[in-house]
Amino acid sequence: MKFKSKLGPAIVILLSFMPLLIWLIVRQGTYGLDGFKTLTYSLGQLTALIGTAMFAVTFVLSTRLKAIENYFNGLDKMYLWHHLLGAISFILILFHPILLLIKYLPENFKLAASYLIPGSQFGYNMGIFALLSMIILLGLTFFATMKYNNWKISHKLMGLVYIMACFHMFNVFTDITLFASLRYYMVLISALGLTAYIYTLFLKPKLADKYEYVIANVQTSKAPITILELTPLKEKIEYLPGQFVFLKINSKHVSNEQHPYSLASSPSKDGKLRLAIKSLGDYTSQLKNVQIGDKVELEGPYGRFNYKQKLNEKQVWIAGGIGITPFLSFAQNLAKNNENNTNVYLYYCVKNKSEAVFLDELNLLSEKNNKIKVIPYYSEIHGKIDADKIEKNSGNLKETSFFLCGPNKMMESLTKQLKTKGVPRRNILFEDFNIK
Repeated sequence: MKFKSKLGPAIVILLSFMPLLIWLIVRQGTYGLDGFKTLTYSLGQLTALIGTAMFAVTFVLSTRLKAIENYFNGLDKMYLWHHLLGAISFILILFHPILLLIKYLPENFKLAASYLIPGSQFGYNMGIFALLSMIILLGLTFFATMKYNNWKISHKLMGLVYIMACFHMFNVFTDITLFASLRYYMVLISALGLTAYIYTLFLKPKLADKYEYVIANVQTSKAPITILELTPLKEKIEYLPGQFVFLKINSKHVSNEQHPYSLASSPSKDGKLRLAIKSLGDYTSQLKNVQIGDKVELEGPYGRFNYKQKLNEKQVWIAGGIGITPFLSFAQNLAKNNENNTNVYLYYCVKNKSEAVFLDELNLLSEKNNKIKVIPYYSEIHGKIDADKIEKNSGNLKETSFFLCGPNKMMESLTKQLKTKGVPRRNILFEDFNIK
């Protein structure tokens, strides 16, 4: 499993940088890197080739195919690679015209400007339009406050940008024209990216695993958190504790956007589910208005965040705020199956007691299985949680498996602290819900 989860990132890196390897072979090493003009031209070619290959891989990673997810140890990890490659490919593609432009400065400003200003050659114009469109769409993504549906539309338009980029790449004179092996690879990787884009846009809505449920109960808390209880209309979804689903609600009280949420319930025979969703924006703040009887569609399950991946019998679960949801599923399953070979310290980290919405429930589960020790942690009283405080309450950390779910800053800080304490990185598992 460990090897399998590392295979995905390795393949992604190989696919992205294969143009560089092929280029070095066909160019016989560093030939083409001697002299300022040849150096800038060659680097301009390489940034475009690598950036375009990475761009294609991002489409593959956005398909949410479970077969691919398995090689990243969860969809959340796969999406992290998607975001990372997207950012790097944008930077590389942006440097492509800049490096080509520098080649002709300061001798020929007119020729240099031709790389940025549309002219009579359609192939070159496609490259300029693709770059400008990419800048606009990513600028909106990074710097503008957009509603989720508008954000999704902007991402769908990225496919059209890639088509323009491919048209430019194969219709201008470059190293692709000169070297068949390079051309064949870029055709292959571009076709892979465009196939993934077409699948996501047209085929995935029909082929993805989806389940119809109905809202059986709606509860709200002061946190504010909306708790939805769901029952299956037909086939029930099969999942593991800690997994998540993409939820779409068919209700006049909320838009039919699709969002990911952890399942806050343990697998059961009747197929009943529970979701606990904190109000963090326009969509989530309207969830309290949905009605009993409203139909919902679930896609999934996704994720590999599961306490049964344990490396040690002693485990520490650390939940930050609404990050408690997968641990509710963990604790319910652990108590229900009376798994006495697992010793758990669950830190429920919130601002104050009023935000510890599920504390009573967790205490009851702890009574059913005394191997679960629930430790409420209030930042207003105790300050920020850290490795020293965990070690004081839970003892030796080196022979412990850690499961973290909460704000990214909290998880990053704790990971660094735990590693300083001698905890191997492989013993620290986390759920990253920075998926948009």
